[in-house]
Amino acid sequence: MKRGLHTLVLTVAIFVLLVGAALAKEFTGKVGSVDAAAGKLSVKKMMILKKNFTAESSALEGIAKGDKVTVTYEKEGDTNKASKVEKK
Repeated sequence: MKRGLHTLVLTVAIFVLLVGAALAKEFTGKVGSVDAAAGKLSVKKMMILKKNFTAESSALEGIAKGDKVTVTYEKEGDTNKASKVEKK
């Protein structure tokens, strides 16, 4: 009985990790604006495609206008919530 329960818990945990990874998206471009104190970031890809993100201020430390970045994010309602901002 215990072994079956452990297997079930492990299966559910793996499923949750896989679904969470599938929901995360990436966006790469140049930083148009950044306000670390407010947790806001704007990234442009080419000339016409731009996305705005919210993020923890710690994720935006060292990020400046003009930097090329890849943002890992999830859509939460109308908001793009960045979980990771990586300078390229």
